[in-house]
Amino acid sequence: MEDAVSVTDDFDPTRYARLPRFDVVAGIALSRQLVSTLDALTPEEAQPLRRAANRLRYEAEALQQVWLQQQDAGATPEPAPVDQMADTAWRLLYERLLAYASLPSEQHPEAVRAAEIVSTVFPDGLAFLSLDYISQWREADERLQRIARCGLAGDIHRLAGTAFLVEVERCHRLYRRAIGEEASHESTSPTLTPISQPLRQMTQALLSLCAQLVALYFEGDGQQRKLARFALRPVDEFRAAVLQKARAVKPKGDGSDAGSTGS
Repeated sequence: MEDAVSVTDDFDPTRYARLPRFDVVAGIALSRQLVSTLDALTPEEAQPLRRAANRLRYEAEALQQVWLQQQDAGATPEPAPVDQMADTAWRLLYERLLAYASLPSEQHPEAVRAAEIVSTVFPDGLAFLSLDYISQWREADERLQRIARCGLAGDIHRLAGTAFLVEVERCHRLYRRAIGEEASHESTSPTLTPISQPLRQMTQALLSLCAQLVALYFEGDGQQRKLARFALRPVDEFRAAVLQKARAVKPKGDGSDAGSTGS
């Protein structure tokens, strides 16, 4: 059969059944990068994986919300220092995207995508950072909603770096508390969801999507195998980065491998 997988094929399905151990932030980043690769496919190409991709996107967002709630639980902060933190976070995110957009698109095609994100999220640059506290928070909130509406989060994580968007979101929640936007909800301390629950659900969704991509590789034609390997590239890159870091910190002669997440 012309499209049969060759016996010399180097694709190893076991690499996607058990992933290197990751923390909450790294897991969210990996999930969003994986979903982002599927968003780059045409609707016809991605159709068999759409439900699994949507589930992973939902679980990653749910995990991030719980993580942010746990990070931000506590006393109401003062507005002035939070304003400075938020200004810095937005400025760094803007500069990261602007730097990527400034690369020559002939050598770096995704510079075009970075420029599109800059024009969508920062149509007037950072002018909103000079507004009064409440106006700035509302402008920032509108920009974050725009990121969600337009499905830009995955590309921002990939192009600018996960830490930059996460820091913006963290400061935004602190800002909201600092200006009293959550005052009516703070009469009692909220019951926080254990982080293990949404982390487990996101991990299961991540492994489920990987399993579907592996199945597509073995059951599909030559083009579908290329798509599966393309979509799994964030997992390959994450594993390589984990192994590289492990080699850098292991004592010489330690041959143990990196741990894996539990489901």
